[in-house]
Amino acid sequence: MGVARPLAGAGPGAVRFWVDIANSPHATLFRPLLAELAARGHDAVVTTWDRAQTEQLARSFWPDAIPVGAGADSGILAKGLRIRRRARALAEAVSPHRPGVALGHNSYAQLLAARRLGMRSITMMDYEHQPANHLAFRLAARVLLPQAYPEASARRQGANGKVMRYPGFKEEVTFADFVPDPSFRRSVGVGAADLLVALRPPPEGALYHRGGNALFDLAVRRVAASGATGLLSPRDGDQARRFEGFGGNVRVLERAVDGANLLFHSDLVIGAGGTMTREACILKTPSYTLFAGRLAAVDGALIDAGRLIRITSPDELESIVIARKPAGAWHPSRERVEQVATLIERAATDR
Repeated sequence: MGVARPLAGAGPGAVRFWVDIANSPHATLFRPLLAELAARGHDAVVTTWDRAQTEQLARSFWPDAIPVGAGADSGILAKGLRIRRRARALAEAVSPHRPGVALGHNSYAQLLAARRLGMRSITMMDYEHQPANHLAFRLAARVLLPQAYPEASARRQGANGKVMRYPGFKEEVTFADFVPDPSFRRSVGVGAADLLVALRPPPEGALYHRGGNALFDLAVRRVAASGATGLLSPRDGDQARRFEGFGGNVRVLERAVDGANLLFHSDLVIGAGGTMTREACILKTPSYTLFAGRLAAVDGALIDAGRLIRITSPDELESIVIARKPAGAWHPSRERVEQVATLIERAATDR
């Protein structure tokens, strides 16, 4: 379900959604949602952004996804200018396909383009400390938030009267249709008996995380010294170059791999961001967060439930248990994707 097709024979309630894959995790989040919406008679046009692994992942799911824009910037002014340029390009790219509703996960360029086209827009979000929520929530007609997202934050950020909530975590949607690939370890050169650690660096340069994270560097060195195999998934070329040569069996992934299989087949995950550490929790892989920014309420909920472990100092790195995880702990469920798809249908037409 990539570039939109005419809705021949569709019912009167059928909607053509426009989904913008503006960041790598958006691809795996919207794959099951678009499949569920298609099963309900809807259609979609998909656009994507050529940065990090985003376009590569998007086109692996939707080969005819439309690439719009390339590269990323670290400065606030540069980011803003690039978003404005991409918004104009997005409007031009999707207008011929005549979508009815824009759907994304805080894709700022998409929200601006939808406003330019006079199109209704829906945004999902789960991190209350993102400064740009003030822009996204004000531009969107409806804002889909997890139950843990603080009500006061949503109101302050301009989502008053727009919020629709779903239980649990968006990462449960991500894995609604996940089927583990038994050949994954072999495909990335890792033996069945090897101890595997997935490593995800911090989102350096993001508006909500301006600096680096020395604690994560120390964690990578600890994995390198442990004898375990570490697979590090960089966010950009600068990170790839910086983490090369850390020693031991730590390898920087040179191409995008299936993130779900990486997390599922790992024995533990150490991350300094948000999404991958939460995804590991959902897949029942031991997960440690070294995130240096302000903690999300969804992360706090997982920590309180004992499903996510937070590391805040070099001394606490010794508490990371590098060992084989138990097999067979995770079981798929479609409940969350069905709940969120129903909310999206309501948000598309609820005035």
